[in-house]
Amino acid sequence: MVLAIIIGIFVIPWQIHNSKVAGQTSGYFQQFLQKNPYEPELGTITFSEYLSRILANFNLYTFFVIPQILFPSITSSFLLNSLGFISLVIILIGLISIIKTKALGIWEIYLFFFMAITLSWPLVWSGDRFLLPIVPFLIYYFFTGLGNLGRWLKFKSLPIIAVFLMVILALTDSAKKIPYNLSNLFAYLKGDKYAGYSIDWQRYFETLNWLKENTEKDAIVVSRKPQFTYLLSARKSFLYQFSSDPEKIINDFYEKKANYLLFDSFYWTQTTRKYVGPVLQVYPDKFELIYKSPPPEMYVFKIK
Repeated sequence: MVLAIIIGIFVIPWQIHNSKVAGQTSGYFQQFLQKNPYEPELGTITFSEYLSRILANFNLYTFFVIPQILFPSITSSFLLNSLGFISLVIILIGLISIIKTKALGIWEIYLFFFMAITLSWPLVWSGDRFLLPIVPFLIYYFFTGLGNLGRWLKFKSLPIIAVFLMVILALTDSAKKIPYNLSNLFAYLKGDKYAGYSIDWQRYFETLNWLKENTEKDAIVVSRKPQFTYLLSARKSFLYQFSSDPEKIINDFYEKKANYLLFDSFYWTQTTRKYVGPVLQVYPDKFELIYKSPPPEMYVFKIK
């Protein structure tokens, strides 16, 4: 009841506010049903495709993501797969033993629904970031399972040995990163506020800073990452539509009263080039280039 009241007072009004600012709803449920959120024209998934998605996510998280979280220095695919299977068995042993001892609790119910959503999520978004909220639970169930396993095998020091090995692996992995992290830290302390970011993100942030200093405060910007655009440039922003129809995209610009277009050159995604590139080719007279960053080039166009 308390949670429902909190959601009603704070979350729902915030979602309504975001919808008005961005000119669109979050659309998470719609994206959940799509075969690929980055290619909505492929349509929605069928039931068999949904089951295939669950299986693919299960394999990814079990045999790659979870073992990498528990054993970060391991890079061998064979070892990751083996440790993933072993870790899953141990976690299940711990989870089942807790349920048997203390009955089904709120955390176990939360974990069930969390994993149900995570395994159902589009595969293009799957990754370790989605498991971060439950990593403490996974570690707890893992060591609980090890404790039970140690008692069954009459090897009570098993959890202690496991902790020792995991700490050694974690320290080994961290030690490899010390020189790189220190160089970034010193660069940051010397005034390089983008130290540690890849060059494409540095150019993106520089472009957002240019927008902040050279555009009207009430300007609306079309960009690949509208949240970052709003946070760093203090300009309202929205994401362009993922559509192969240039007319549909540019009409959306005008309907939402966009003033500027930030055309990025991110290394990690080509969606802007794929969807907005054709718009610039079909309607070159509708855009005026007013800023270009050093390579990899980020462009700012004024929408006429």
